[in-house]
Amino acid sequence: MAYSSSDTSGSGSGRSRSLKLQPTATGPMDLSEFYTNKGYVSETWWKDYFMTVMNDVVCASSVEQLEAKIPKYFDRDYVQHVDGKTIGYDEFVEHMKVVHGKIKDVSVRWKELHAYAFANDGKRETHIFSHHVVSYKDRASGAEGSAEVCGLFKCGTDLIFECNEMTTVTHGAMGADLGSATA
Repeated sequence: MAYSSSDTSGSGSGRSRSLKLQPTATGPMDLSEFYTNKGYVSETWWKDYFMTVMNDVVCASSVEQLEAKIPKYFDRDYVQHVDGKTIGYDEFVEHMKVVHGKIKDVSVRWKELHAYAFANDGKRETHIFSHHVVSYKDRASGAEGSAEVCGLFKCGTDLIFECNEMTTVTHGAMGADLGSATA
């Protein structure tokens, strides 16, 4: 879903600025242009964006869908620090393929989701903190499982470029490396 904006900050120039985003039929919003011309995107918009990322990538129903969606949301220089390991973009893509080969019927239940936008060395950046539970079924046995995830996701103007994550399998027989498995 694409969005258009309308400024609801009023005439004051206080620290807090809220932008009301409206769905449009014109296609994806160019966030770099939006940042340049309008300022920061609201916390609510980033939360919606991140939930869409999780739905499109973590809950993808096929490897083909997964391969099409990852470049839409993740920078080619993406780095993920997870459970004491560091993986780059290509390893992240492989990780997601491996995980999707082991699990199906994936859903996400949110415990906490926060977004904070700011300038870092003159560049716009948004940090998203997510505490969520991923529920799934094991492809081989059909057994249900779940994992609890806490992550800090760092976004530039339109792509996620870094993640610091801890994943704990809370139910089921998946390995402890569910958050970082690449084989």
